[in-house]
This record gives sequence, structure tokens and C-alpha cells, in this order.
Amino acid sequence: CEIGLEALAVLAKGEGRPAAWAEAKARVLAEASRPVAHAELAVLEAVGKLVRAAAGKAE
Repeated sequence: CEIGLEALAVLAKGEGRPAAWAEAKARVLAEASRPVAHAELAVLEAVGKLVRAAAGKAE
């Protein structure tokens, strides 16, 4: 997932992203999490955690 790779790169560099960045990525992930033909993407929760960590919102 492109969003996950971007979040990993941010974390690897020790950089942070603003809350607006995390909110935009969260909207994309929310849309992707909607089931299609009874299928769900299992990685979305983990990618969401990466995005929140990159924005400094660790869980």
C-alpha cells in the first residue's frame, strides 16, 4: 500500500507529518476499508497505525 510505504519512510527518517496529512490518509484508508463483494483488506488497520505514528499520534 502506497500510504504505508510513505508512512514507513517518514518514520525511518525520524520526521513527522502534520495532523492534516494523517487525516487525509485516514480518509483514504476509511474508503478502502469499505467491503467490496464481501472482501476486506486485512492490512488497513496496520497501515492506519503507521500513519498515526508518522503524525506523532502513537498508540
